[in-house]
Amino acid sequence: MITNPFGSMFDGDEIQNRLNEIEARLEDLRRSDASEDSDEREYLREEQDELTELDRTKTYIHENYFLQYAQELACDMLGSANVNAWPCDCIDWDRAVKALHQDYQEIELAGETYYYRS
Repeated sequence: MITNPFGSMFDGDEIQNRLNEIEARLEDLRRSDASEDSDEREYLREEQDELTELDRTKTYIHENYFLQYAQELACDMLGSANVNAWPCDCIDWDRAVKALHQDYQEIELAGETYYYRS
């Protein structure tokens, strides 16, 4: 199982940074040629394959952060800095999140669910 290296949101730059880290570690392992590192090599290659398949032009939002993301997006659009102030505090956020989800696709990464705009 691949451990998720990302937080609540990530984008192409963070994907590329992680791929660079993986490549550097794989190179270190190739140089050492230690057989006890084979599990780590396999793990890193799996993670590398998974990350390479992601579209680096997208921003990925973790499912546990999606409500906060929706609130921040809506408040930015409304010109309000505070989700607990008018007009943001008048929004039915469950309904707003459901409507916003219609524009997003779901992916699994390291056993975690992320959304990205389709």
